[in-house]
Amino acid sequence: MKTLIFFLFILPIFSAAATWESVESKHFRVYYRDGTVDPTSILQSAEDFYAELPELTNRIPAGMIDIWVCDTQKDFQASVHAPIQDWAVGCAFPLSRRIVIQNPKHIALAKLQLTQVLRHEIAHVLFGQCTAKLSKRSRYGL
Repeated sequence: MKTLIFFLFILPIFSAAATWESVESKHFRVYYRDGTVDPTSILQSAEDFYAELPELTNRIPAGMIDIWVCDTQKDFQASVHAPIQDWAVGCAFPLSRRIVIQNPKHIALAKLQLTQVLRHEIAHVLFGQCTAKLSKRSRYGL
């Protein structure tokens, strides 16, 4: 029964995955639907912010941070897989190094800037990666 529930939970991810495109930079991978967004501007903003924080980024394990850009509110809600406010335009999953944001045109409608949202969500991931190490140490009394 647990296997069936898990399969039904994961199935929408696999079925939607076939329609996603991706591009990569040194530290980020952006997933988007073809024709909906310019992923290079998202990569550039993310890399620019990452470069501003060497004292933090040097402390986390190497690896890519995935940024999923959802074109619709429905896609955004489905990608988050958790209850989220209807006004939210971004969500970060620090331990899995995953960020989900709405299409920049929706972010602009919310009177926010893409760069602000990206920086905010990237900060969650970076601090989460740093504090994950501290949490493990604190459990062992260090």
